[in-house]
Amino acid sequence: MSFLEAIMEGTIQPDGTLVLDQPTKLPAGRVQVIVQALPQLPEGDPFWDMMRAIWAEQAIERLQEESRRIREQR
Repeated sequence: MSFLEAIMEGTIQPDGTLVLDQPTKLPAGRVQVIVQALPQLPEGDPFWDMMRAIWAEQAIERLQEESRRIREQR
């Protein structure tokens, strides 16, 4: 059995529903959702701007690795 996983961000609405920032690429079916609040980072702070850039690069690397893995499975 293979396990598929997607780490995504979204917003909890006032009525408690969760809206994802983008559609998931997982197949249709039941999923388990773990919701973790993200910290509010100050805008324009050089340290946090650098950290955001590092995190974005890591996300790109994860996407590239996932794409490579999917291509190899075909």
